[in-house]
Amino acid sequence: SCGFTAGQVWQTCVTPNDKTVDGTTVCSNNITINEADPEALMAYRNDSGASPNSPRVKAFNTAGNGSWGNQIVLQDSGSPLVNFVIKHSTISNKWVLVTLGEDSFLDAYSCLLNCNNNNSWTYSNNIGKVGMGIENNSLFDVEFETASGDAMVVYAVDNSSSARDIGYKVLPAASSNFTGISESYIDDATNSSDIQYGPMRIDRDPVNTSEELIVVAEDRTNTHINAWVWNGSAWGNQQTISNWAYLNISGYHADEGIPLAVKYASDGSKALVVGSNITSVYAAPLWTYPPVAGAAVYSWDGASWSDVSDVYFDDGGYSQPINQITLKADPTSDDIQGVFTVSQGLFLGPALWSGSSWSTSYPITQNLYNSEPVDFEWENYG
Repeated sequence: SCGFTAGQVWQTCVTPNDKTVDGTTVCSNNITINEADPEALMAYRNDSGASPNSPRVKAFNTAGNGSWGNQIVLQDSGSPLVNFVIKHSTISNKWVLVTLGEDSFLDAYSCLLNCNNNNSWTYSNNIGKVGMGIENNSLFDVEFETASGDAMVVYAVDNSSSARDIGYKVLPAASSNFTGISESYIDDATNSSDIQYGPMRIDRDPVNTSEELIVVAEDRTNTHINAWVWNGSAWGNQQTISNWAYLNISGYHADEGIPLAVKYASDGSKALVVGSNITSVYAAPLWTYPPVAGAAVYSWDGASWSDVSDVYFDDGGYSQPINQITLKADPTSDDIQGVFTVSQGLFLGPALWSGSSWSTSYPITQNLYNSEPVDFEWENYG
């Protein structure tokens, strides 16, 4: 440390002593010491002593054993908040936080510097509106393009047009406000009627020259799961991942969680898209023993889709669909680890993608409470 403190104002001054000038001291303009960019941020709702409409943010510092800083309160969104997604730019110190309120509107907050200070955040009101019930609070997602630093927001748009099935907005890297940015749409080309989309997830190609993204989303009208590829300027290459995502009858609900996931391998060689698939559950042949829980899998290599063998778990004869999927990439290889929750919390099963095939393990826990959330992470050395 050089003894500088955030908020101090300094000047850099030089007095030449090379006998070629008159020795006049020359000083820089004032330099204000800013706080270091947070190494991690968390955003949350806190009903204690303040409005549930305003996001709370805390920064994490990894020095020593690590510690969380003071809570800051961002601008009131106008509605109690039910979900948050926060992401960091790939090329700068920029953070983007998008929230969903009980009024079904999305609001955005962005910060370019000094993000431990609530005055550093720019607020954008009502950047989009979701069309499904807010109990499905995974109705939007956010990701940055790797090469450009542009931020993509995708959401299950509230729109009855047959050509406007998923809404999206792109926040340029140089901008901190969504004002004036028009709403654009993804059209599900497999249907000519209005489609209501539910949970969705987005991921980016990690190659530093790429602007590619993939979004996967659940068509709640037809119980399909579809994916699209963003090439830096438009969405295309639609691929149906699953034609039968869940059974909407008593005892067979996969619609309580997020029955889909997308993840690029760390080297960007491939992306895996996985979706719950009832056809997998009763595959080869129908209703034979042992019944299994299954998910359909496709891979994208930057040019085309490939149908990859489904991933299966023996669920002990319950024949329940998978309703929660989490994928994470090994930072040292092209492996991708998946964790799958079978409907109504029957069990939690891991599966490892080796770059070419799946290997599954016996469920690591059983009798979870309903669709209990699950997450995990790789260590940096794999």
